Amino acid sequence: MFDKKENKAMKLLVISSDYPDIIGGVSGYTYNLCKAFVDEGIEVYVLTANDPRIKSDNNPKVLPIIKKWSFFELPKIINTINDINPDFISLQYVPYMYNYYGMPMWVVIFALWLRFKGFKLITTFHEICIVFDLNPKYWIVAIIQRLIAYLLSFASNKIIVSIEYSRKILYPFKNKIVQIPIGSNILPLDVPEDQKNVLRKKIAPNNEIIISTFGKIGHYRRDDILLEAIKKVKESKGGVLIKLLFLGESSKVLKENLSREINQLNLQSTVSFLGYLDVKELYKYLLISNIFVLLNVDIRGGITVKSTSVAAAYAAGLPVIGCKGLITDNFFRDGENVLFVKSLTVDAVADSIMKLVNDTNFRNNLANQAFESYKKELAWDIISNKYKDIFIELSSQY
Repeated sequence: MFDKKENKAMKLLVISSDYPDIIGGVSGYTYNLCKAFVDEGIEVYVLTANDPRIKSDNNPKVLPIIKKWSFFELPKIINTINDINPDFISLQYVPYMYNYYGMPMWVVIFALWLRFKGFKLITTFHEICIVFDLNPKYWIVAIIQRLIAYLLSFASNKIIVSIEYSRKILYPFKNKIVQIPIGSNILPLDVPEDQKNVLRKKIAPNNEIIISTFGKIGHYRRDDILLEAIKKVKESKGGVLIKLLFLGESSKVLKENLSREINQLNLQSTVSFLGYLDVKELYKYLLISNIFVLLNVDIRGGITVKSTSVAAAYAAGLPVIGCKGLITDNFFRDGENVLFVKSLTVDAVADSIMKLVNDTNFRNNLANQAFESYKKELAWDIISNKYKDIFIELSSQY
């Protein structure tokens, strides 16, 4: 059904509040997914926010016309859909993208209208709801968000989630769910060896081991433990020369807090904050790194395939150190394509780093398997093909 000729006749409308040059995981996901569809000859439209950062484009056709996502904009959204008359509608969903308080009730009405009119809706849940914790003031938000997710799932023809944890939340709709990992927004590119050597010499003039971590610094990341582990590795028997790179933007307050710890540990010459980088530049820094470490420990905990930061490390073929938690899926295989820390302690993290520093063969094998995992599961052609399988299935049902 989806040969090149037929793909050209197919229309897909993707709805996402975030789109480049808005910086964020969903923005990059939407962009790369749409580009992959365009490469297949599919006619793609992107309905997005009226934001000065968003650039209009004709391939895909970007429509930045929504001033504020709400009930009041529904007529404009509906008229746009009627004008395009797409074969499929893909909604990229995060509660707080479509409502300041994270409770976009209008989305339910919209989805039910689509179902009533016979449009085929595929909802990709990047986030579903906040979790219940010990603070009761957030419980009502968690309940309403889950209710919206259930009603949205009811109205959708198919549901896409990236992790098993999300599948469990939406279990009542298990027959509609397809699990597809999040791809890397940092795409592989060919970098000449001389360019890599120049950059590496600039960062590590004494041939230091370069350890990188990527993504916004946050309370859910134990970068404090990472810093103490780096200190311990440097002071280990014989000493290890290390450079630690923090890649990506973060809030001024969190960066200042981390900087104070760096000063206390006397790691000023070891740690560099590179901040926001163009994706091509960012990939180069990942490419010259020897090890990637990400200690995500939010309330659900663990390294996950819903993280574009993790996907970027795999796209660069880096040996990855992470911690296993509630949202860690079977994609991660300890000792094969990831190295799990035994516990979230300074000693355990330092031991994992030392294991990769001292065993070059193990480090290289881990890196090779990481890139193979990227090619098999996280590359955009693989992800777009899984979407196309959904299109084929839905087309056969009607």
